[in-house]
Amino acid sequence: MNETRLSYSLRKYDYAMYLLNLEVRQGLAKVHDVLKDIASTPTSHGGTIRLVSAPKTVETPMRKFSADVTVEGEWVRKTDVDVFIKIVWDYCQVMLSQVTRALFETVDKVTNATGNVTEVKDRNLWDTQIEAMKQQDMRFDKEGNHGYKFYAHPSTAQKVGPPTTEQVKKLDEVIKAKREEYNAKKRTRRLS
Repeated sequence: MNETRLSYSLRKYDYAMYLLNLEVRQGLAKVHDVLKDIASTPTSHGGTIRLVSAPKTVETPMRKFSADVTVEGEWVRKTDVDVFIKIVWDYCQVMLSQVTRALFETVDKVTNATGNVTEVKDRNLWDTQIEAMKQQDMRFDKEGNHGYKFYAHPSTAQKVGPPTTEQVKKLDEVIKAKREEYNAKKRTRRLS
């Protein structure tokens, strides 16, 4: 028995959904507290990406993020905007959760591979941050700003609170020393 399968394709619909997905991803990257500061490079391969070569190699596979979305015909017929807004909102929340989880998993792998991990244990978080800044290289822009940011889960940030006056002074001293170190390492060419 030769069975014939029918195949239906809604190319314009699929393309519209692709564009919606692209707009959502780009919009998330622009407004999310963490994602907006991370440079993104589109790739078109399915292999791995080498993030660190030494001292330990870190390669991560391309990740596929997905979300199940149900659209009922009745909502479309009635052009129920409120339902559509909820669908897009829920979709965004699922995608944000997946992307940020993947980001922090990748950051964990990279920092462990490069030795840029400072254990907090039972110490004050700000003192640990100061220690970590002393260990890492810092770059500065033409105006001398470093652009570094500290991210913490909202509940962690609430527990930690702001740095003390002494900790702010220590942070400023570390940044000043790192700026001087950075400027001393910059190559200067003089025409004679």
